[in-house]
Amino acid sequence: MDKLIKTKVQELVYSGSPVSGYFIKDIDLYNSNLFENEQVRRSVLIENCIIDKLDLTIMEFTEEVIIRDCSINLASFHGAYFYKGISIERCVFNEIFYFDCGGHNESSYTVRLIENKFRKYVDFFDAWFMGPVEIRNCQFIGGTNLLCDSQAFDVEPIIENNTGNLRLES
Repeated sequence: MDKLIKTKVQELVYSGSPVSGYFIKDIDLYNSNLFENEQVRRSVLIENCIIDKLDLTIMEFTEEVIIRDCSINLASFHGAYFYKGISIERCVFNEIFYFDCGGHNESSYTVRLIENKFRKYVDFFDAWFMGPVEIRNCQFIGGTNLLCDSQAFDVEPIIENNTGNLRLES
């Protein structure tokens, strides 16, 4: 597996190219030359990667984001907006995952978590999902506060066949 540095990841995302089959130490998209006002205006596909740190904090994605078949140590989506939805499928998260403090999708676009393994706590504190949410077949080994705030969902979420405590306060 080839290594990919942060600036090359930024260039691939900016060009609309997939990020596939790499070891990546650090992904963040804070590059004002490519992403003005922390906005990514391209579809993002990250697949089959080993990622040490995935930091999408405060970013706004105007197109769909797909992350699949990845192993991720640390992830933070604090305050991130995925206006056209995000799909995270068949990934393993090894450390605490922050998916908190944001309006994470628009009314007709879905946030999907499918067949993921979360080894540590997943923090959804103050998250607001304005569109559909689908969480199926995930393992929340360290628990999550996903279902602690009934006001977090504008649309009734589909939450099926998950394991772990979904009402665990941090």
